[in-house]
Amino acid sequence: MIFNYISSWWVIFFYIWFLGYLLKIKMITDNVNVYYITMLLFFGFMGINFYYTQYLKRTFEPSLWLFLLYYHLVPLIIIIGSNKRIHKNALITLVISVIIYIFYMTYKKQSIYDVYFIKKIPKDWNEVNVRCKSEKNKDKIFCQLISYKQRFLEQDIL
Repeated sequence: MIFNYISSWWVIFFYIWFLGYLLKIKMITDNVNVYYITMLLFFGFMGINFYYTQYLKRTFEPSLWLFLLYYHLVPLIIIIGSNKRIHKNALITLVISVIIYIFYMTYKKQSIYDVYFIKKIPKDWNEVNVRCKSEKNKDKIFCQLISYKQRFLEQDIL
């Protein structure tokens, strides 16, 4: 479920770069530039969000929307904060990430249009939970994270 969205791929590219940046791995930081990816990650999220809220008149649970905003905005803040707004290799990194995503979607026999505009993004945590309870999604990483989150919160309450 989560890898059907290009933002998941872009976040992976970002964290690979960020790990290379923190560990000073020149091979990664010299060849991978996620500046355009982080820009599109955030502005793409805002564009899709605008489409859902303004055109489709769909509302999102505030905590889910804030979680998604955080997920899409933090990489851009880190790039700007680390003063890595250099364009060298940014376009090639973006193109490679999009090609990998298209290959993945072709392998899964899924339409990018269907993922974003037909199946629709969950509007609340209950919808996320329902999707994660289905047999085909229960082992997906996002659903496993949700499961851990719920177990952690239940322990705190007890």
